[in-house]
Amino acid sequence: ESGLSRASRVELPGGVLSLAPGTRLRLDEPARRIVLESGRIFVSVSPASSRPWSVTAEGMTMTLALNSATEWTVEPGKQAVLCVTQGTVSPATAGKPAPPLETQTEWRWSAAEKTLVSESLSAEAKARIAAWTRPQAASGQGQLLVRDAQSESPVRLNVARYHVHVVLQAPVALVQI
Repeated sequence: ESGLSRASRVELPGGVLSLAPGTRLRLDEPARRIVLESGRIFVSVSPASSRPWSVTAEGMTMTLALNSATEWTVEPGKQAVLCVTQGTVSPATAGKPAPPLETQTEWRWSAAEKTLVSESLSAEAKARIAAWTRPQAASGQGQLLVRDAQSESPVRLNVARYHVHVVLQAPVALVQI
């Protein structure tokens, strides 16, 4: 389980995995297999990868071709939603091979009814996926960030105006300004 308060990115051999907060999955790196139990992930497979990745959710398994990208959302016992944003994806439902899924489409898999329904990926869905999977900008060296009490957003302190003493001793960081 991710247990994070915001989305995180994990570099995989031949790809990138983004996890939404509260996501539960099993990752078998040598076999290049992800089993999504609940939550949301985004998997991007590099065109330079040596082999594809596979994802299983709610009884449906798919193989992501090289240079492909997909978002999976799972509600356990109900449905899995797959958004193919790039490349090709080849699913197999209940052991029956199916034709490759088209790019720029959203697929809904009902675990109870064993049905797969598709529609074009909406502009809103594309924007939502881009927003939560966008890499966070690095703060950079020598920058001190504090959380604004009103907006809860990080704010850079202009260190040239302050005398700052920092003590780092895991798991605590003491900052005196």
